[in-house]
Amino acid sequence: MALLAGIGAITSLFAGLIGGISLAGILGVASSTAIIEYGAAAVAVGIGIPPLPAMGLVFFSGLTLILLLFAVLDTLAERSAVVRRLVERAQRRTRTIAWLQRYGPVALVPAVVVVGFYICVPVAWFLGWRRYPSIAALSMGFLLATAGTTAISAGLHAAL
Repeated sequence: MALLAGIGAITSLFAGLIGGISLAGILGVASSTAIIEYGAAAVAVGIGIPPLPAMGLVFFSGLTLILLLFAVLDTLAERSAVVRRLVERAQRRTRTIAWLQRYGPVALVPAVVVVGFYICVPVAWFLGWRRYPSIAALSMGFLLATAGTTAISAGLHAAL
């Protein structure tokens, strides 16, 4: 996961540079994404980045953070026996609920819009939901939220 997070960071940087965004703008949007998640689209549009590159930059920055969170949580579980036991106990209990294992990641799509990925990633990780469907669901929800925020921000920016 850490390798994928690194690739995501590099992809964000190159996507921004190819889109004609200055390095300061890329770093500003990436750090805004770390703080206000998909709300960073409003910052990107506000500093003059066109809507489509703004949406792409925020999305890739968010995806990088999602992957990084999974990597950090995996490392925490590897190094702490207490955390590992707690997670194993929770995962044993959730495995007995078939619908939760099968459809749990789908719930991440609206959840990431409502509570953000800083809550949804630890929940998916803690409950032991399959990694790649969870990442796909988190990405889809984050993309939808970013697209909505970008559209609203571009409309407001054009109206002002």
